[in-house]
Amino acid sequence: MHRVRPPGAYRPRGSGSRLAIVGVSRRTRAGQRRPAAPGPAGICLTQLTRMARLTPQQALVIAAEVVSELDQRREAGTAVGGVDEHNVWVGFDGQARLVDTVSPAAPEPGAVEPAGASARSVLAHLGRVLADGDRTGEPATALTSAIGLDGGIAASATALRSAAAPSTGRARSELAALVTALTGGPNAPSTRSPTPPTTPRAQPPAAPEPARRAPLAALARGGRWFLAALVLIGLIALELALFGNRIEADLATLHAAGRPAATPGAVPTPVPAPAPPPLPVPTANGPVTKVDLRPLASCEPGQACQTRLQVWLRPGTGAQQVGWTFQVTDRCTGATWQRPGGSMKVGENGDQLSAVTEVDLPAGQALALTAVLAAPAPVASPTLLLPADATCAAPR
Repeated sequence: MHRVRPPGAYRPRGSGSRLAIVGVSRRTRAGQRRPAAPGPAGICLTQLTRMARLTPQQALVIAAEVVSELDQRREAGTAVGGVDEHNVWVGFDGQARLVDTVSPAAPEPGAVEPAGASARSVLAHLGRVLADGDRTGEPATALTSAIGLDGGIAASATALRSAAAPSTGRARSELAALVTALTGGPNAPSTRSPTPPTTPRAQPPAAPEPARRAPLAALARGGRWFLAALVLIGLIALELALFGNRIEADLATLHAAGRPAATPGAVPTPVPAPAPPPLPVPTANGPVTKVDLRPLASCEPGQACQTRLQVWLRPGTGAQQVGWTFQVTDRCTGATWQRPGGSMKVGENGDQLSAVTEVDLPAGQALALTAVLAAPAPVASPTLLLPADATCAAPR
């Protein structure tokens, strides 16, 4: 699940975000794709669920908005064509919208689906992307119960809106921040492929004069051989550029075949990295019942690591100011570094917060990353092993 701070509530200390722009294509109907046409600003639902883990509240709000829009179009008599999760876009305002890919002026045969079938397709996708640990609780139950549309699309739309109402504002704020983080923001350059220009139909060439036919045929054959040679040279150059290191390693392995084995102990043998150090503070303390830390993308030593921190508070504890830092430990050497974190305020009736923070990792073979809360009570998150299957070089 990925919740991002509401605007103005989270002020990170340390380096800024460095995010990539995401390009998305859309599908017209099952088994067919068309070039992406200009659509609403934001990100496609399929791309969003591949890159991020939605919370049950976020998935429920998206489901309520999509099913309600399908029901409104059904009541208005508007054709809804080929709609599934590829036609759902989440904008920079956190709201989900439908994008129809079938032209009302010239609909394709079989491309228009009933609103109920479209709603079931989107609801089934949202139900599939929920993690195993998120399939309990009222939001997840309301979402999974609506997948079958047992009471009809109108009743399901009303039930979903009622279930999503308590968390709609917060879920939209989190979705808006998440879409902005994943796409680079509304002002990021688009990565859509332009519609290919129409190529005029070529006219058949005039027949060559009999006297010049043989030289032209020979020139054409020579040109084809020359083009084939250029393509072959280009492929070889591309292979060397992409796999040069691997080719050198394979050649070195072949050259070393048949040579006497090296003296034992001449080359250090990597050993599994030691277990992570014990946590500096407990995992639950005072008003804090649980802390979770997860990476949002692949994290490697010596690079910036974007993480998602979640903190659960005991209900009824009132407004709380939550502050945290990060502790990085090299499991091979035992060296420890402190990295800045952030601070966020939880409201009077709040019992959970989520924040996205970027941590600069030092160089090393096997790192352990832990979030440590200083307020409202000393609490530590589970340790992230970066990478999980790391090894340490044995001493010579």
